[in-house]
Amino acid sequence: MRNDHKASSSRYAVAVLAGAVLLLAESNAVGDAALNALKLCATVIIPSLFPYMVIAGMIVSLGAADLIGKWTRPFCRRFFRLPGESAGAILLGALCGFPVGAQTASSLFEQKRLTADEAERLIAIANNTGPAFVIEVVGAHCWGNRGFGLFVYVSQIVTAFLIGTLYAQFSHKTENSKNTDPPKRARYVPKKDLLTTLAENVSKAALSVLIVSGFVVFFAVVLSLLSRILAKIGADFLLPVVGVLLEFTSGTALSAKLGGTLGAFLTGLAVGWSGISVFAQSKVFTSPLSLRLTPAAVSKAIQGILTGGAAALYYRFFFTRSVSVSTCIPITDTPEMLVLGEVVLLILFCLVPALYEKKERRTRAS
Repeated sequence: MRNDHKASSSRYAVAVLAGAVLLLAESNAVGDAALNALKLCATVIIPSLFPYMVIAGMIVSLGAADLIGKWTRPFCRRFFRLPGESAGAILLGALCGFPVGAQTASSLFEQKRLTADEAERLIAIANNTGPAFVIEVVGAHCWGNRGFGLFVYVSQIVTAFLIGTLYAQFSHKTENSKNTDPPKRARYVPKKDLLTTLAENVSKAALSVLIVSGFVVFFAVVLSLLSRILAKIGADFLLPVVGVLLEFTSGTALSAKLGGTLGAFLTGLAVGWSGISVFAQSKVFTSPLSLRLTPAAVSKAIQGILTGGAAALYYRFFFTRSVSVSTCIPITDTPEMLVLGEVVLLILFCLVPALYEKKERRTRAS
């Protein structure tokens, strides 16, 4: 067993050394890839992720997740066999994109409001691509059809819910066969110092978004090196598939460039699967808590295939190019109504717990 471990370590070491040599040989291409990825982080990823990560943390810390849970408990229990608090993570993951869903699920587990099994299943359901990217960037700018982007986005969410429902039924049968007792959950205890809560969540979000940006840059460099290797061996046709497996932004751009039914399938696959880069980003939140990403990986693989199949069918029977294709590079001018809806929803998430507590105090006083 020890020899096998040493052999694996040796192979990894050789691979890392080969990568270092390749970095030096292709330094110009690597520099360009890293620079473009940094621009993407500065103009799109950090502005679109950081405030939502802060809000997601505040939602859990201020008790909004518990309040929402009172309203959504029947739905979450019936379909996903999850407590009502999970609805906050599901909604945030659907609106804000990954890794906010994984972050929120991990926070709920850390505060003992989810079991490990529930948190792992919730990550599989809630960690999705946001609507602004899929509709505007993938649909309008890459494929020239916002309807296609909307269809891919909806297909992604529907398949995530479907897989989550089926997985919950299987998990429930397994739990019953073991005759396990119902899990004991911690109740929300409000913090007295709001400023401390804000400071903690801003600090965590700032660190998390920097780590996420690091993964984006790293995988952009890896994909750049792989593209040059594939070009030299005459296997350029594999580049869209490699892009889809590694990093969804590049994967969707390369798939749109490929075009046709196959390109549409790979686009849906990229959106549903999300890429190894996103799993690495999610590890930032799950690893310290010893939460597994295996259930999420299996679910996302199935979700990617189903979303890809739906996208291919849409392209085959309904697709027409309605606007001119300009670029597949992510942009910041997302639809105004979509952004407004997200902002209003997030403000409500913050205000509702405060208003609810005020109402409860008045009721007790009277």
